[in-house]
Amino acid sequence: MKTNILTLIFCLFVFKGFSARSSHDTVSQVKDTINLKEVVVTEDLIKHEAGKTIVNVVTLRRGKTNLLELLQQVPGLIVDDSSIRILGKGGIMVMINGRLRNIPQGEIYGMLKSRSASNVVRVEIVKDPGAKYDASGNYGILNIITERQINHIGGDVGEGLTYKEKWGNSLRSDINYSYKKVDVNVNAGWDIRKNQYTERNTSYFTDLTRPLSTVSRPKDNNYNLSGAFDYNIDGLSSSGIYLAYSETYRKDIAVSDFYSYDLFQRNIESGSSTSFTKIPRKNLNASFYVDWKWSPDRCIEIMVDMFRYSYKNKYNYSSVMTDGNDDVNQDYFRNKEESRLTGFMYTVGFKSIIPLGIKLSYGLKGTLTTTNNSTLYDISTLPFQNDQFKYTEKIHAAYIVLQRELEKWNFEIGGRYEWTHTQADGIEKHKDNYSRLFPNILLSYSLNNGSDIEIAINSGIDRPGIRHINSFSFYSNNYNVSKGNPEIKPSHWWNAKLTENWVFPGGELTMDLIYLREYKLFDQTTSMDNTGSITTIQWNNAYDNQWKGFDASLYYYKLRWLKVIAIVELGYNKNTPLLNILPDKSSYFNQYYMTNLIFKLNKSNTLTATINSSYKGKEKTVVGTINGIFNFGCGIDCVLKKKINFRFAVNNIFASDISGTNNSNDSMHMDFRNSYNPISVTLNVSYNFGSEINIKSKNHISKDIEERF
Repeated sequence: MKTNILTLIFCLFVFKGFSARSSHDTVSQVKDTINLKEVVVTEDLIKHEAGKTIVNVVTLRRGKTNLLELLQQVPGLIVDDSSIRILGKGGIMVMINGRLRNIPQGEIYGMLKSRSASNVVRVEIVKDPGAKYDASGNYGILNIITERQINHIGGDVGEGLTYKEKWGNSLRSDINYSYKKVDVNVNAGWDIRKNQYTERNTSYFTDLTRPLSTVSRPKDNNYNLSGAFDYNIDGLSSSGIYLAYSETYRKDIAVSDFYSYDLFQRNIESGSSTSFTKIPRKNLNASFYVDWKWSPDRCIEIMVDMFRYSYKNKYNYSSVMTDGNDDVNQDYFRNKEESRLTGFMYTVGFKSIIPLGIKLSYGLKGTLTTTNNSTLYDISTLPFQNDQFKYTEKIHAAYIVLQRELEKWNFEIGGRYEWTHTQADGIEKHKDNYSRLFPNILLSYSLNNGSDIEIAINSGIDRPGIRHINSFSFYSNNYNVSKGNPEIKPSHWWNAKLTENWVFPGGELTMDLIYLREYKLFDQTTSMDNTGSITTIQWNNAYDNQWKGFDASLYYYKLRWLKVIAIVELGYNKNTPLLNILPDKSSYFNQYYMTNLIFKLNKSNTLTATINSSYKGKEKTVVGTINGIFNFGCGIDCVLKKKINFRFAVNNIFASDISGTNNSNDSMHMDFRNSYNPISVTLNVSYNFGSEINIKSKNHISKDIEERF
């Protein structure tokens, strides 16, 4: 039945796409209308080019106190209380004015929240990056285009208060300076907050049941500082340097209560434990780049990137247990973990025009990283071993892309070849060498009224990192241990996608039909020792996956007082296990729905209200099940004198717990239910200073590395 639903969607999709009459339009456009002192202004809001969506956000940025709030109203993006992603993609990379920034995945959300929205003019969503960019990860690229005015200084400061069972505060500032050929940007952000959440799980052994409840009270203190210096050699060429430093610090106190029951539900053990965690992280990145252009289609691009990430984890644990004979047992341990990743990356790229008007892009890239990890148990009553682990990864890549435009057609074909060498030195030594070709094909055709249709075929890889490889056993308490797997292999994938961007009076509908095959996916699998009642979680190449999906993004603006952004994701997954401890093949129908309503409360568009809601259906794989999740929130945005922006929002008004089941061996399993989303209230304010800015965009090129340690 579910497969028939997807087949019906495919038939309607193709019929709608090819029923449109062709025209001479080369890009699709959605126009938006606003009122300024009774003067009606119509401007292009959305344009589509091959593999890319361009959104003009000048009108959307009003009342937004930071960049993340602006991105919540960009069609095709999914932004919630703690993450951001591109519709249909598994990961995200960020560009600023065409240059990829080396930002760890876990810090992208915080970085966007610390940046200003007041000088952003366009947001480009690249869903099919192509062979020019890394094959690692099924990601999309988010390109933030800002304004530039020569001989100008200005900026933005913002302050935010949040209550989420505990108080939080965020402060940020942007300063932009431009004089003749020099551009300087400095960004700083500081975020401090306290949280409280509850985790509950019950482990079902063959002759024992153990429920556990944990209340955690983490405190986060994060700050970041970045600066970019650009020198515009001429109207096309530029060079510069980018420096970024960030530090995150988490301090957590967790109290757990646990019990053990036999088959007759008799209490045979009870206890409690307390843990203290301190986790500081520091990231430092420096990029040097030169873009030398003879014309928009002829250039050489060079970048050198150096980075260092450091991570520390101090963990103290103590517990008191009483068995059925009233005997008291105490366990305690203290460990210190430290990891440091240092890396060097270079990129050299060329663009030119060859006969028949074909645009040629080709280049080389190398990434060299070394991670040193140590774990020391200086006090312990549990089995332990001190760990010294070193992981080295070398990746070399070459790519070539050919692109040709012919009237309403656009053709792009490319390939990327990557060589990877890894070496792990620890309790076990392990070396691995592998290489793979990743082809990419993109074909697009413009249709009537600015609509277009395109076909894309691409492939990629997911490499394991140190946390996947390191076989060291890390105890979180006396009954739970986690570890990596030195034999784990990289996962690879390929997918084919059919896309239509349909422009109609009053809006636009973008639809994708996707077929995805993923091989050797690594995931954490759970095994349970019935004799010692120990639960072990280990990284493995757990299963292969086949996915057939449909997603759609609707932007509707016909009503003067209301804009509607709606997203639908539907898919049919089939998992094939690769381990004997996992159950047989499983399949499930996944679904995701999101709606964002934007109400214009006055003619000048300086007062708006938003209502947002989302629902994610149940996910079921051979590893386990995660039940459906829903959320609902609302907010008000206000602009005063074109300089002061206010936002008041209430999130998680209705929000579900994260619950589900982890499968294990011999029909044993663990059920969990975690309360991560209490209701939150936010009040943000920002102030823009400086003169009016004229738009002058410039593009650069660079590359990012995704942190996997």
